Amino acid sequence: MPINVSGSSNISTLFSSLNNTDNKSSANDVSAFFGSAGNNNGVPSVGFDLSTYSALKNGTYRKVMNKYFNTKPQATEEDIKKATAKIERTADAAGDVVGSFNKLSDLSLAETDREKNVDKIEDFIKKYNSLVEHGEDSIYDNVAQKTKWMENITDESSNLLASAGISAGSDGKLTLDKDKFMKADEDTLNDLFKGSSSWAGKVEYKAEQIYSLALTGDTSANSYTNAATYGKVRGSSYNTTV
Repeated sequence: MPINVSGSSNISTLFSSLNNTDNKSSANDVSAFFGSAGNNNGVPSVGFDLSTYSALKNGTYRKVMNKYFNTKPQATEEDIKKATAKIERTADAAGDVVGSFNKLSDLSLAETDREKNVDKIEDFIKKYNSLVEHGEDSIYDNVAQKTKWMENITDESSNLLASAGISAGSDGKLTLDKDKFMKADEDTLNDLFKGSSSWAGKVEYKAEQIYSLALTGDTSANSYTNAATYGKVRGSSYNTTV
């Protein structure tokens, strides 16, 4: 039978059980751990700073996974490793998009500066492609959904991107025609890469959401089975397994 690990009470139980022997927990345990207040339903708000991400990536999240899966006799160490690796790859890819976008904030896209700055545009596209790959392969439905929404943002900007030499393949990944990019209108490039309302800014916002969800887990009505496979909600558009 699938065991639901969604919501604040289950996550709270997982985290608090690392230090408590009686397994008593509350939403405040999670809020204290993440350093953020919960909403009116007691669910901790998403959004992490890099120090929290580092702490999770360096072992805390794995302890949670072990604590949960090791109580299920069918789950193996290999199952845990695969699940943890997928989570970390997705979080890394999302964090890389955020970091790459931040490097664009003071970037000059004037034609005279374009040659020396095009590498940062290429880096952003590379990080975007990595997030498409790992986000679509996530063990969490809502992460895969957010990734699709990010790709939809790109689809909606396809004409503007094309005028800058950027196009999407059938796999959703982007390619850059450098020659066309070098000749693009400066205002077009600014609309694509500068500011929160730009295409890149909207992508970065989705990456932040993916980053948080990849670390907190699925908050929709999905569940892990006791064999460490991902139980799907009826009617889901996605079909991923650990």
